[in-house]
Amino acid sequence: MLRGVNVNTESKFHDDDFVYIDKEWADTEFSKFTCECDDVILCHKGTLGKIGIIPESSKFSKYIMGNSMMKVRTNNEKLTALFLYYWLISSAGQNHIFNRVSQVGVPQIQRPLTTLREAKLQHPPLPEQKAIAAVLGSLDDKIELLREQNETLEALAQTLFKRWFIDFNFPDENGNAYKDSGGKMSPSELGEIPEGWRVGKLSEAVTVRYGKDHKKLEDGNFPCYGSGGIMRHVETALCSQKESVLIPRKGTLSNLMYVRQPFWSVDTMFFTEFGIPNFVKYFFLTMKKINLEEMNVGSAVPSMTTAVLNEMRLLYPPSMILKMFEKLSEGFYNKKIHNSQQIQTLTQLRDTLLPKLMKGEIRIK
Repeated sequence: MLRGVNVNTESKFHDDDFVYIDKEWADTEFSKFTCECDDVILCHKGTLGKIGIIPESSKFSKYIMGNSMMKVRTNNEKLTALFLYYWLISSAGQNHIFNRVSQVGVPQIQRPLTTLREAKLQHPPLPEQKAIAAVLGSLDDKIELLREQNETLEALAQTLFKRWFIDFNFPDENGNAYKDSGGKMSPSELGEIPEGWRVGKLSEAVTVRYGKDHKKLEDGNFPCYGSGGIMRHVETALCSQKESVLIPRKGTLSNLMYVRQPFWSVDTMFFTEFGIPNFVKYFFLTMKKINLEEMNVGSAVPSMTTAVLNEMRLLYPPSMILKMFEKLSEGFYNKKIHNSQQIQTLTQLRDTLLPKLMKGEIRIK
C-alpha cells in the first residue's frame, strides 16, 4: 500500500517501508485503487506538496493507494507522465495545489479530484515534453545515484568500525585479525575489551557545547545546522573547527551529523570539540551505535543534556589504532563530501532549469 512515506522523500519514489494487504482484497475490494508504472502519485491529506512517480524499475507491478493518496494517469498521446510530474513539483504546480488547501485540522486539498482535474498547464508538443523530461530526469538520476553512493560509503565506514571496535578484529602487529587470532582480552565495565584499551568518560576527550539561535536571515558561506540538516547559510561561524559531531538537544535524538567545515549550530543542537587527535570519526560512529533515545530526560519533547553526555562511558583505543582507523575511514568521508557538493550543484541546476523549462523560457529541440 502506498502512503505518504513513499513520496515524502527527495527522490521520485521511495520503493520501500510498505504495509501490505491480502491479494484477494487488492484484486476485489481495492481494484480501482491500483497504481502502476508511470502513475503520478501525491498526498491529498497530511504532508502535502511531495509528488512521486512510479518508475519502470519498481519492485512491484501494482500498488494500492492508501486513503490519503491519489494518482494521476496521463493520456500518453497528449501528455507524458514525467512532464506532468515535473510540472507538479514546479512552482506553478505547487501553487495550484496549495491555493486549495484547507488549514482546519489536518492540512488537506479541498475537493482533491476536482482540484487536479481543473489544473491548467501549458505544455509543448509531445517530442519536446519528452526532451524536457529527459533533461530534468538525467539530473535527478545523477543526484539519486550520488545519494545511493553516499549511503554505501556510510555503510562501509560502519562495517569497518564494527569489525575493529565491536568485534575487535582490527589488524594486530602481524596484520592478523586481533581477536580471531587469539589476541588477549581484559574485563571492563563495557564487557571484554582488548588488552591495553580502557574505558573512560566522554568528557575526557570531548567538549560538548550548546548551539545558539540564529534569527538573522543572512546569506553567507557557513552552513547553519538544525535538527533536520542545513537550514541556510550565514555570514559567521559559531564553530571554526575543521571537524565536529552535532548531537540533537531536543527532538529526534538519534539524528547525529558529522560536519567537516566551520559552521553555525542552532540551539536545538549540541556541537563538539575534541582534545584527542584522530577521534572525531571514531566518536561519530560510536555514537551512531548508541541508542540516545533511551537517554531521554525530557517529558513532552525528547531532550538531552550535557550532564548526561559528559558521564557517558566510552571505549578508548590506543592512539595508534585511532590513527590507523582515521587513515582508512578518511577516504570514505572525502568521497561522501565530494558527492554532497556535486548533489548541491546538480540540485541548484535542476531547480534553476525547472521553472524556465515549464514556462517555455528555455526551449529544447
